[in-house]
Parts: sequence; structure tokens; C-alpha cells
Amino acid sequence: MVSFAVQNLVSLIRFHWFIFVFISIALGESPKKTFVWFISDNVFSTFSSGSFTVICLMFKSLSHFEFIFVHGVRVYSSFIDLQAAVQFSQNHLLKRLSFPHFIFLPPLLRIS
Repeated sequence: MVSFAVQNLVSLIRFHWFIFVFISIALGESPKKTFVWFISDNVFSTFSSGSFTVICLMFKSLSHFEFIFVHGVRVYSSFIDLQAAVQFSQNHLLKRLSFPHFIFLPPLLRIS
């Protein structure tokens, strides 16, 4: 079971997602660069244990997919490029995880 704090963190980020993307594009910043800054300053400083770091890494990976999708729609990039970027992001995440994290990740995949 995922803790209440983790559920609140994920729902808070999902709730403010469109506001975040709109402001970052309006200011002329890259949404990916702004999101990495937001995560590193706010989330990593708040949670320092290994399990929370894995959650943030996984969320960064999923967010990276969403940013690529938003940017891809805007500049009319092909779906094949989008799929390759998502596969690269997932592969990069799996290489960084150790065995104990695989025990912790399945409950996170059920968060809706």
C-alpha cells in the first residue's frame, strides 16, 4: 500500500500540471527544464529517503513522456520519435533501480 503522503504528492502534481505547463511555455522556458528545477528544489529537498527518490524518478520519467507529447503536438513531430523517447526514458529508469526498489514499485503502478 502506498503511503498517504505519496498519494497526496502525486495528486498535487497532477492537479497543478496544466498550470505548470502553461506558465513555463508562456515564460519561454523549456517545460522539461522548469520541471526538473521544480522537482529538484521542492520534492528532493522534502523527501530524502531512497523510496521517495525512486517515486520522484519514476514520476520524472512519466512526466518526461508527457512533456515530449505536448511538445510533439506543438511542433508536429512523429509518433515514432515519441515512442523511442518513451522507451529510452523507461530503459534509463530501470538501469538505475536496484532489486529492493522493484519490490516497492508495483504498488506505485496502481495509483490512478
